[in-house]
Order: sequence, then structure tokens, then C-alpha cells
Amino acid sequence: MGLPPNHPVIGVMINLKEYLVDVGTGYPFWEAIPLDFDMESQVYAKSCIQFKYKKQNGHILRINIKGNLQENFYDFETKQVSLDEVNHHLAKVYQYDPDAIYSPFHTGIQIMGWYDGKAVGMKNNILMLEDDGKMKATVLETKQDVKHTIKNYFDKFSDDMLDKAIENKAIKWSFK
Repeated sequence: MGLPPNHPVIGVMINLKEYLVDVGTGYPFWEAIPLDFDMESQVYAKSCIQFKYKKQNGHILRINIKGNLQENFYDFETKQVSLDEVNHHLAKVYQYDPDAIYSPFHTGIQIMGWYDGKAVGMKNNILMLEDDGKMKATVLETKQDVKHTIKNYFDKFSDDMLDKAIENKAIKWSFK
């Protein structure tokens, strides 16, 4: 999926129908997505987020329509690949090289979820909160603010994991 090709999506066959079920793509969805649509899927919606899928040139594109934390979209192919085909791309994720081109998911903190029934997201030191059906951004001033905010909205992360993520050398912080 995407470039570099280092993020496989997960699909399953159920009653001879293919579904997208991956929860780790960085773009949330909350149900199995049937991939048997002709050219465009139905519109999927949750909270203030709307998106659909479109088939184009052998790929399936995710099109963000409204309220998404990311303005862009991703694309993927529904073909099986072996681990050997993607292993060299995946290995780069675990080896920091300042000259390498990394996926944005490996060069920053990106988290998305719900808090009190509203969408919440983090992208490095930018907090995004749903307000009146729209996402409002707040720039956090310090790494300590980032850690405190993540702990407040996404309490499943350990202090050790957060410290390692925040100290990631590949992150390009936008502190003032």
C-alpha cells in the first residue's frame, strides 16, 4: 500500500466475497469493507468522518470526503505477496538512516480515536479535536505537552513507549 510499499493491508474472503479488514492502515474504518463494488463503494461515515473507495487502474483508492484527520488518500492492490517481496522495505522501518525516504507513518506520531464520542487525532505536536462536525487543530508547544495530551486521550500507551516515540530521531517537530 502506498509508497514506499511497506504496509500490507489485510483482506479476507468470506463466502467467496473479498473484504478489507485491516485496522492498521492509519485511516480508520469500523467494519469489514466489501470490495465487490463496481467502480465506487458506498460512502462510509462515523462521527464527522466520511470516505469511500474507488477502483482505478488495478488499484483501489480510499477517497476522504469529509472530516478526515488526513487530507490525502491511500491506494492498494488486492494481490497476494510474499514476505520476501516486501521484507527489504519493512526492514528499513527498524533502522534509522537520516538520508532514507520513510513512510510518514514511521517519521512521526499519528494516532486517531474517539474520546467522549468525538473524533480525536494527533499528528506529531498537532492535536485535532472534533467540534461541531469539523476538526479543529491546536499546536502543542513542547514534547511534554505532547506526552501529556496523548496520555489524556489515548491512555493505552505506556510511558516507556511514549518516551521512545517522542524521542524518535526521524520526527520533524514543528515547535515554535
